[in-house]
Amino acid sequence: WNKDEISTTDAIFVQRDLKLVQGFMPHFFRLFRTTVKQVDFSDVQRARFIINDWVERHTKGMISDLLGEGAMDQLTRLLLVNALYFNG
Repeated sequence: WNKDEISTTDAIFVQRDLKLVQGFMPHFFRLFRTTVKQVDFSDVQRARFIINDWVERHTKGMISDLLGEGAMDQLTRLLLVNALYFNG
């Protein structure tokens, strides 16, 4: 007996020092069921690691390198990521 499994999750990665309107983050969770995570895109390699790690955890290791070299740069301010896991 094999049990099918499907899950989806979203995250918004935003530049750490970007000023957001007061109360902005709770609205994102309430409306879109997503979380806002602050990262420092000026450290491109570290930001890639953080985002790729998030994707890997939420796809149970199936996707480990979503963002390759050059996928973003120091001018990136916001990245919306959606992860879908399906086993069946």
